[in-house]
Amino acid sequence: VSSYAQAQADAVSVVTEEKFFCGSLELIREIKTTTTLPLLQKDFIMDEYQVLESAKCGSDALLFIAQLRNEFDVSVFELCKRYGIVPVIEIVDEKDLNFAEHAEVIGVNARNLIDFTIDVERACRIIEKLPKEKITIGFSGVKSRKEVEMYKQAGAKAVLVGTGLLKSTDILSSISNLKNL
Repeated sequence: VSSYAQAQADAVSVVTEEKFFCGSLELIREIKTTTTLPLLQKDFIMDEYQVLESAKCGSDALLFIAQLRNEFDVSVFELCKRYGIVPVIEIVDEKDLNFAEHAEVIGVNARNLIDFTIDVERACRIIEKLPKEKITIGFSGVKSRKEVEMYKQAGAKAVLVGTGLLKSTDILSSISNLKNL
């Protein structure tokens, strides 16, 4: 995590989902002691109890996946805000746009959650449809500066880079190159 801070990353994404991704809320607690960077907790958040757990462990932002929800639950977002947690709604396709209207921060995932293919161009088309006053983040598919530029051109204000950094042997250089520092 110190490499992320040194490379001027804006935040750190932490997967806490246990069953499928072997994550843990304990990761948030541990990482929180080593950095002042904001931590985005990625999990399958379904109810208010999970928001309370996230607040207790120190999450700064919490991911809500639109495709896991039948309808928007404003009370969960309000609970996040009450505890100083930024709710981030993740959308994948145009069907999810109705969820985006309630969120200030929206991640548009280039990864299809059914077959796991990645299509940055599709994600960019969705970003272009979002209101400019929203904070939009391009999720997935960032392998080089090219994808960062595509997201930026579409209107994204940030990108989330996961696998690309996990596979990197030089995180400092990778982040610097993506940020064009």
